[in-house]
Amino acid sequence: MTLAKLMEQGGIKGPYLMELINLTFLAPNSLEGILQGNVPLDFDIHKVARKLPLSWSEQRRILA
Repeated sequence: MTLAKLMEQGGIKGPYLMELINLTFLAPNSLEGILQGNVPLDFDIHKVARKLPLSWSEQRRILA
C-alpha cells in the first residue's frame, strides 16, 4: 500500500503520517523511557518525531 493510499483511507495528513513512521525508528530503550515518562520537561513527541536521528546513540543523547 502506498503512503498516499494510507493517508486517503485513514484520513491522515501527510506530515502526521511521517511523524508516525519516524517514531517506528525509535531505539527500543528510548521508546521504553518515553512510555515510562523518563524524558526532559520540555519533551514534545511531535518535535522529536519530525527531527528524529536514525542513530540510536544520538536518540539516547537527545532524550536523556
